[in-house]
Parts: sequence; C-alpha cells; structure tokens
Amino acid sequence: MGLAAEATARLTGFVSLAAGAMVLLTQAVIVPRLGWPPRRLIRTGIPVAIVGFGMLVPDLGFGAVLVGMALAGLGLGIAMPGYMAGPTLLVEHGEQGGVAGLISSTNALSFVAGPLVGTALYDLRPVAPFLVSVGVLALLAVFVVVNPVIRRGDRPVEGAPPAV
Repeated sequence: MGLAAEATARLTGFVSLAAGAMVLLTQAVIVPRLGWPPRRLIRTGIPVAIVGFGMLVPDLGFGAVLVGMALAGLGLGIAMPGYMAGPTLLVEHGEQGGVAGLISSTNALSFVAGPLVGTALYDLRPVAPFLVSVGVLALLAVFVVVNPVIRRGDRPVEGAPPAV
C-alpha cells in the first residue's frame, strides 16, 4: 500500500485488533450458541478463513485487508474449538490428557514457527504468507472431507466419555 512506517504500524494494529476481536467474539459468543459438533465447526470455519486470507492476496487497499483479517479471525475462531475438542472425543478416557497436551503443544509451536516462517515467506514475496495460508487451509479443507475418521462423524470410540 506504500505507507510510511508510522502509518503501517497504526494500520497493522487496527487489522490485528479486528482479527483478534473476531476470534474472541466467535469463541466467546457465537460458537457456544451454535452448539455445533467439532466436525461441523472445522468444516465451516476453514472455508471462511480461506476467504479471509484470500482477500489479502490482491492489493485491494486497507478496507479489504481489514475485512479479510476479520473474516480470517471469524473462520479460525469457528474452526479452532472443533480442532481442539474433536480429537479428544475420538480416544479413550485415559488417552484424553495426552491428546489435549499434544494439541496445546501444537498451538504453542505455531506461536514460535508462525512468525519465523511468515517472515521468511514475506522476504521471498510480500504476498507469499497469504498464498501459503490459503494453500494450507485448502489442503485442510480437503483433508477434513476425505479423512475416514472425520467422515465417520463425531461419534467417540468405545470407552470414551460421552460428548457434551
């Protein structure tokens, strides 16, 4: 967009606030009211996030960036609770702690690897982080449709506690 450093920092703050506020609003208000099972949350949230990140690929100005990041936040806010809860419903009671720990570790890893990978991609081409995000999310969208465990539904394995 050709902005000076100060304007870039200010607008980046607004965009980050929009994305974060959407994740917070979605997870605190929308997802609990929907009452959807994890599979549906994931299958709904990923396409919304794809649209949001896809809006960041062409240079359509600040308004499109703001809306794109808000949509990405909405999509991720819908998908993340499903991603975090779903796997624990598919294992026996004694395995749930390990699965929850693995999911938490993966989330923590994304806070470390995300900025490193994003910066490296940005150095190659400023639009590259968004193209990769769309690509990875598209692969995930296919995965959650074709994976036999996910296709089976949100039915837990025998011995797993009942879903709430």
